[in-house]
This record gives sequence, C-alpha cells and structure tokens, in this order.
Amino acid sequence: MKVSIFLTARDGGYNATALYEDGKITVQKGSLIRMSFADHIRGGRIAKQYRNDPSVVDEKGIVKKDCMFSSPSTAAQFVMGSSTNGWTAWHVDKKTSLRKYVDANKQED
Repeated sequence: MKVSIFLTARDGGYNATALYEDGKITVQKGSLIRMSFADHIRGGRIAKQYRNDPSVVDEKGIVKKDCMFSSPSTAAQFVMGSSTNGWTAWHVDKKTSLRKYVDANKQED
C-alpha cells in the first residue's frame, strides 16, 4: 500500500508532505517543519539527527532531502517538533487520517 499524506498546521508553522509505503514514511524534500523541538520527546533521536543536519534541514525549516522514518509518530514529531500520535496526525485527505485509511484498506484485502 502506497499513499501520499500530509501534515499541516493551522498557524502555518509546518506544512509537510510524505509518502506512506509498507509501514514506512518518507517526509518529502520541500516540506516545512516547525523549528522548535521538545528535547524530552521519547524516540525522537532520529528526528533530532535529521533536524540538526544542515544538509537535511535549512535554517528556515525547509527539508532539503527526503527523510525516511519507520514510524508515523516519529515522522510527525520531526515535522511538528512535539510529541504526537502520527497515525492520527498524518492525513490522506481533510477527513481521513492515516489510521482510518490503513484500517479501511486492510478490510478490503
């Protein structure tokens, strides 16, 4: 299963697109991430590594290279800078979370 997903802040603080495929999420080059990052985030090590690498994220929060994550939540933390449930944060469309999409498509198999 491969699907395009997005994560957007109402205040414009982040605006990211990604691909979900086979349980992995690739945040796409050109996405905007929130620059602040909560240091206490559990499991945020990979997100932090990407964020701290100027060849991956520029000083304005623009992602310069595709970034792959093994979990929707870690990918969402990378974008949002805070702890969140990635299954509900990422969306396929305005009304459909990644969780709803994956669950609905499992039932069709």
